[in-house]
Amino acid sequence: MEKGCSLKKLSVIAAVTLAILAVAVSIPAQAQAPSFSNPSVIPGSQANLHGPYVSSVRYLIFTSDAANFLGILSGQIQIMDFPPSSFSNIQQALSTPYLNVTSGTGSGEEFIYFNMYSPKDPGYYLPFRQAIAHLVNYTYIQSVVLNGIQGVATPNLLLPSAFGDFSSTNIVTYPYSLQLANESLARDPQIAWNPNDNQPSGTGFACTGGKGVWEYATSPGSGIPNGTAFTPIFYTRNDHPTWLIESQQIWKDAAKIGLCLKLIPVTGFGSIYPIVFEQYSDKWAMYFGGVGFSSPLNPITDFYYAYTKDPGWANPFLNTVHFYNATIEQLLHEEYAANNLTLAASLSRQVDYMLSQQIPILNMWWDSTIIPSLNNYGGTYWSGYVNVPSFSTWTFATGIWTLLNVHQVNPATGQPIVGGTFTVGQHEAPDDFNPFQAESVYDFDIINAIYDSPMVASPANPSITGLIPWMLTGYPIVKTGVTLTTPHGYKIVNGQTITLNFMNNITFQDNVKMTAADYNFSLWVTNLNGATYNATTHTCSAPCWVRYVNYTSADYTGTLPTLVDSVVNNQTSVTVYINDTSYTSYLLAVTLPVFPEHLWSQVSYSAFDNDINPITNSVGGTLLETGTGPFYFGTYVSSQYTLLYRNPGYFRTNIYAWTLPSVSVGQPLSLNLNLTQQGTPIPSNSVVRAYLVRPGSGVMVSPVATLTQSGTSWSGSLSTAGLAPGFYEVIVNATYTTNGITHTALQFWGVTLTSSVTSTTSTTTTTSTTSTTTSTSTTSATSTTVSRGPSTTLYIAVAVVVIILIIGVVAVLTRRR
Repeated sequence: MEKGCSLKKLSVIAAVTLAILAVAVSIPAQAQAPSFSNPSVIPGSQANLHGPYVSSVRYLIFTSDAANFLGILSGQIQIMDFPPSSFSNIQQALSTPYLNVTSGTGSGEEFIYFNMYSPKDPGYYLPFRQAIAHLVNYTYIQSVVLNGIQGVATPNLLLPSAFGDFSSTNIVTYPYSLQLANESLARDPQIAWNPNDNQPSGTGFACTGGKGVWEYATSPGSGIPNGTAFTPIFYTRNDHPTWLIESQQIWKDAAKIGLCLKLIPVTGFGSIYPIVFEQYSDKWAMYFGGVGFSSPLNPITDFYYAYTKDPGWANPFLNTVHFYNATIEQLLHEEYAANNLTLAASLSRQVDYMLSQQIPILNMWWDSTIIPSLNNYGGTYWSGYVNVPSFSTWTFATGIWTLLNVHQVNPATGQPIVGGTFTVGQHEAPDDFNPFQAESVYDFDIINAIYDSPMVASPANPSITGLIPWMLTGYPIVKTGVTLTTPHGYKIVNGQTITLNFMNNITFQDNVKMTAADYNFSLWVTNLNGATYNATTHTCSAPCWVRYVNYTSADYTGTLPTLVDSVVNNQTSVTVYINDTSYTSYLLAVTLPVFPEHLWSQVSYSAFDNDINPITNSVGGTLLETGTGPFYFGTYVSSQYTLLYRNPGYFRTNIYAWTLPSVSVGQPLSLNLNLTQQGTPIPSNSVVRAYLVRPGSGVMVSPVATLTQSGTSWSGSLSTAGLAPGFYEVIVNATYTTNGITHTALQFWGVTLTSSVTSTTSTTTTTSTTSTTTSTSTTSATSTTVSRGPSTTLYIAVAVVVIILIIGVVAVLTRRR
């Protein structure tokens, strides 16, 4: 079965095979509406890249995974943000006619960490790691632990189907064998076999006290037991049932050969963090954990930070196991510095093979992200769930594609309905909306809907080979092999310059125009000493972050270590100077999320080290959670829900969805609009203008109309005299000044001019979704049935920002579990 295929119905759950891991399983709601089959899930290659269709998004917080699943069964939510942990729930989802079930494999893996910090640690010695590898039965994992469909059991550190040429097809494998495990232990210099002593028993041990046990050697390599049982501490998690099952299986098999592991289950990442990730120590030997990857999938940085001494040892959150191998270290640095992906992939395959020999971590399986979503309920139909390869229809990294595309469907016509509220069920509550500090996937469910970046990964190809422009007019202009003195007097040798040219119609959600200076600010807010743009002289002047140089912690100074300088050329163009030619540096420079300088520059450096209160969402009264993305922050009610609203000024608004009623050529198009700044009406002294343009051309085809305030709305009319029939874009531009800052509130609409002549005038009243940050309710725009316009205008290969998690001194595109 090919990726992206649909199954009409699954009548026998036992017939579900591994093929389901690569497909979107779309089950039409025949029981509720047999006359209408709703194609609810679309592949990433067909994603509409302008949006969104809905007026608001509600993230409903549940106290348990079971409650979240009941929420979708009852129609309370439209999608779960995390796979059901219970296989019985997955079975029920697959057999429920009104649910879709999609799955993607390659964005998360589960494995055993070996502590290699010092010779005191069992994992320091390769024979011990090999012995544990021989205790892993991948057939058992696939059939019993994963029930055949919850993942792909494999020792591959890079799954070939997701990472392609970067993964080796010739890794070293260790067959499941108690005998081979025992032989490996016999080669371990730290231990020796004692056939006469009793095994330990009791809490934490699968060993039962019988004769024969592995003990510490009197000295390394002596082969003489010293009478002290060898009992490596093995941590696992109660809250991950699959981890617990496999941990117990390894624990029991180890006991069969006299290897007495002490198994300690804990609950929650917060319980294991101080033991394994906070600092290096000898307090643990093994930990069954995992990691979730962001988009784009990036094997270069994933390996670089996880398996190098420099910079990996800087923080146990990076190189958690304290691994070092001189050959691998050199290869990883060469891969990181590679100036093309072909070379990087070749080096990656070598590293992948060598890591399979060294086993610093022992891979168990790659997760199948199995996500249930609502096809229909109570006569309401939903469509537009985007099934991103390797990720499924929702992860913290790629859920934004579903948010851009999802919409209700009119069952009578099959056409989209714009407006309304889309509800996401959250497995846990978010705890921090500070993009510089947030670590939870539940934080990033929300953050990623608010921010954009210059370049992103396509929903059809969420890898480093799939980067495409999002905020830019085209691909960045790159010059490599450059040796020069930068405009601020810095030297680069064999480096690269990257010039980014931004679109000129992008505004932040508070209606302040986004310029190249904001990108420059964002570049240096995590690297220090950035050059700022002077809007009056159109030149660069003093470094914009010089005042933080002596205060900002190292957390924000190393996201792009080879960054040397940058110059804002004009309002839409910036050039970045980097002192190497690596693709990795290019990637880090162009996927940076853009933050508003006019807001973040007003807060103390300490704000970067602390949580942002999710209820007030501000520091000192400054509303920081403001980006250029498709949704803006509305309300957070602690432990209940978060509410976001559609950004009516989004530069990628789908004007073929958000349309005004058609008028005849020659008749005036009357407008009556609500214009707001993040839900608050704009000032009455604003200057508001509107005009018509040909879509895609930017050419104005009508006289500019000035709108006047009438109550809470702005009214006026546009002339259509002399225009040809067809589809046009209506652009509304409102300017005003508050606190010395110029604001530009934009709205984008579509309208069709018909050739028929009537004697009436069409008056259009539009109501934008409104809210305040203290509101606990939403006023949604009235839902209207519309026809989707020509897809060729909308299908531009682009993707939405994924916030880079900044940990220690690097930007790491992973989430530890």
